[in-house]
Amino acid sequence: MIRGQFVSIDEGNRTERMVVGLGLGRTKVEADVQAVDLSPGSEQTVESLQATAESGAKPGAAETMGVGAIAGHLLLSGVASAGSGVASETFGANVEADARRMADQITERLSKFFVYQGWIAGS
Repeated sequence: MIRGQFVSIDEGNRTERMVVGLGLGRTKVEADVQAVDLSPGSEQTVESLQATAESGAKPGAAETMGVGAIAGHLLLSGVASAGSGVASETFGANVEADARRMADQITERLSKFFVYQGWIAGS
């Protein structure tokens, strides 16, 4: 049996992520996971691991709009930066995306453990 507990979920600060970026306002999800052997009459943890996933340290709108602002196109540059920030928010800088990345991490690590134990065939 695979059992897990979320240790922390930090939704970060969306405004800091989109405007400043560079790791400010990032999201973060942490979990503890155990692989448990359920033999008749006993329960034994055979492996435990900790997993963490967080949004990246991409530049925010203030960092990326410099060239457009210098050229006198501050509004256009700001709109383009905000648009790409919204796309980033939608496709990867939120706790749901962190949880998906963390689940992938856990699957990979447990798969390696299961192969090492001889419980499944390696690829």
